[in-house]
Amino acid sequence: MAEVYSPLLLSLALFLRLSVECIGAKVEWPEGSYGLPKAMTGCPLSPETKWTTGWRFEDTEDSHPNNYKSSSYHLDTVVGLNVNRTFCMKVENDETTEWPKGQYCIYKKADCPKGFQEGYVYWDDENYKNVNKKGGTLPDGVYDRDTLIKYCCRADGDKLTPLTLPVMSSFYLMMSNTSECQRVKGAVATKEFIRFDTEDTRNEDRQDGSYPYGAGIRNHKLYYCYYESCNFTYSLDSEGEIQFTSPNYFKDGFPRAQTCSWRFVVPERKRARIRFVDVRLEGDDSITLAEGWEDGDGSLIGDIKKSTSQRRSGYSASPGSPILVTFHSTSRPQRLQSKGFLGIFTARSESHSSLPEWPSGTFGLPRSKFGCPYSKEITWSSGWRYQDTEDDHASSQKSLSFHMDAVVNKSAVNRSFCMATGNKGNGDWPKGQYCIYKKGVCPKGLSEGYLFFDDENHKNQNRMGGTLPDGVYDEDTKLFYCCRTDGDKRKPMSLPLVSPFYLMAFNSSECQRVKGAMVTQEYIQFDDEDESNKDTSSGMHPYEKGKLNVTISYCYYEACHFTLGENSQEFSSPNYRSTGYSNSQICSWRFHVKHVTPPKQQILLKFPEFRLRKGKDGDVIKIYSGWNASDTLLAEFNGDNPPPIEGVASASSVVYLVFISDEHGQSQGFRGLFLNQEFNSSAVYKQPITSPRETKDTATQPSAVKTEPATTSEPSTTLPSTVQRKLASTQSSSSYAKVVIPLVIIALILVAVVTVYCIRRRRREIRFKKRLDQSRRELDNNGTTYRDLNSKEYESYEDFQEIFPQG
Repeated sequence: MAEVYSPLLLSLALFLRLSVECIGAKVEWPEGSYGLPKAMTGCPLSPETKWTTGWRFEDTEDSHPNNYKSSSYHLDTVVGLNVNRTFCMKVENDETTEWPKGQYCIYKKADCPKGFQEGYVYWDDENYKNVNKKGGTLPDGVYDRDTLIKYCCRADGDKLTPLTLPVMSSFYLMMSNTSECQRVKGAVATKEFIRFDTEDTRNEDRQDGSYPYGAGIRNHKLYYCYYESCNFTYSLDSEGEIQFTSPNYFKDGFPRAQTCSWRFVVPERKRARIRFVDVRLEGDDSITLAEGWEDGDGSLIGDIKKSTSQRRSGYSASPGSPILVTFHSTSRPQRLQSKGFLGIFTARSESHSSLPEWPSGTFGLPRSKFGCPYSKEITWSSGWRYQDTEDDHASSQKSLSFHMDAVVNKSAVNRSFCMATGNKGNGDWPKGQYCIYKKGVCPKGLSEGYLFFDDENHKNQNRMGGTLPDGVYDEDTKLFYCCRTDGDKRKPMSLPLVSPFYLMAFNSSECQRVKGAMVTQEYIQFDDEDESNKDTSSGMHPYEKGKLNVTISYCYYEACHFTLGENSQEFSSPNYRSTGYSNSQICSWRFHVKHVTPPKQQILLKFPEFRLRKGKDGDVIKIYSGWNASDTLLAEFNGDNPPPIEGVASASSVVYLVFISDEHGQSQGFRGLFLNQEFNSSAVYKQPITSPRETKDTATQPSAVKTEPATTSEPSTTLPSTVQRKLASTQSSSSYAKVVIPLVIIALILVAVVTVYCIRRRRREIRFKKRLDQSRRELDNNGTTYRDLNSKEYESYEDFQEIFPQG
């Protein structure tokens, strides 16, 4: 696969390098040839760095296999009965920056960069009928019936001293010495692992030199550090509320020696306001709030510590001024892990709010791991139910994508609920097809029903607590629901999007659309009692698949409005690396650079990967120069008319992008780049780009141009008179041979040329497919796909669609 990936990745890197002009100090990947673990989002995007990819399929122990991975997991690696890993390999060395001091590991390719020490880890893979495979560009090592991979590690710095690396894209490093991740400036790290169940008989697992943390004498458990940018930007152009939290607020809390920032932007005549719902700090941790785009632009408006209380009224800035929030945690070893904070960002206005509110009535929702939805009108109460499901050959399970505050084991399911018991809201639930939990009387327009779960009969351990939906909770579980059945699932309805939330699917596993939200289909399969199972249902209830081992479908909603500001960063359509975008989807992105007069920075949007559904339908991207769709249109693209390679630049410090899919079909989507470049007025099109070139037309240019093209005369299609007379003479000639013989010769030559061309093309295709077959069988479908952006032609993109898997 590397033979195909390499030119595409190199072209993408060249494309990025040519697209980024001087915007201050650029942060690039350090010098040397080396490798990184490949993330699900692909190899890191960077203007100067060229990546190629490879993969290694390891046939691990076949007898009672026990490979497993961490619950938080972003690696492009399949961990099952065997392990299939992928790698991002930097094979060219054009940079001059050295790797900073610290404690971390990378894959070895040629010599280790300056400051690193070499080592290796050896996996004793399955002995019996071993089927190890490999493909593409791999780290230095030995790849036969066993696996030996070489590493470059350093331990000459402090893990808590942040080092500087590009954070345009997510990426991985590996731990060195201890189980704590090296800090990276402007990024937050998540600790993850893979446990390898290697050969049981006379196991020979080993390691030597400098190697990643977790390599053991037997059954290695290697730890990885997944880095994501923690410099956030939020914007509101009108009435609205946005919930924001410190990293890991709903998990393990904010790590020590970490600094993250949040920038909140509003248009002129609007006033940004920050209110903290929950703040839990430790030691000398601090939250500072300043007015302005960046540090030093304006005055300090808030300073929160553990020993000081926050303002209940919140913190506001002058009209049109941004607010910058910075959270810093100390590095002292004795510091306890602080939970962090949860806050609400609003754009204050004197007019009455027209935002959607939660409807009236008492009801319940499945509780997400981010807690109950934030609401001014509702008082939420929580509850939980532990169901002891079948003990013998237990098989309760959940979907791979799962955001619910629930624990699903093979023999038990422990769910939690958000119950609206004090509701000041008004209005009815909108028409659609969905279900909620019943509490009291079903709201207007919703009909009642129930599901009965026949839980384990032998030594049943069912338990419960808190406020629960209406039902019966004893040795079995009976839950009541309220369902709406009178609408169209694909017509979006309006509900609050301040926080993520759940509904339950009705009639089918397809989810009801919600305006401005992206939805993820999830499920829980309940392995109920095997002996004389009595699972039953009645009335209107969530969609269930199967009469035994019932599978309930849940719909997880989160806002599909994003903001990127200042720092160059990548973005993508919903589910780009998995199932692709859904139909009836509306999502938007707002991009900001600092507004000054005269302008110094410029927004440039590029689309390295663009795969909207083709044909005359409603799947479209529209880009506006301003805060929203009422501003000037810059460009409009669809599946037949992709963006130009040079991208779309704007003269405004704010750009608004909206992506709309219609009700018919879907596709993979797009991967975009927000680049902050030095302002260049000539880069801005004078007219909207509304008719870009067709995908297969390599000659047609966009209708909007930067300068008026020179006037050229069209070539004449009329033959000269002398030629016409000669043709007429030939046609009237009585000499048959003079006409037939040349035509026969020309026909024979054409047949020969076409035959040779077809034979050679067929042979090339056979050789090409043979090279790909081995790697294609083992590669995960989430593998990165790239378009040849260095070429001025689009045919290569069409050719590669067949060989690169979708999703």
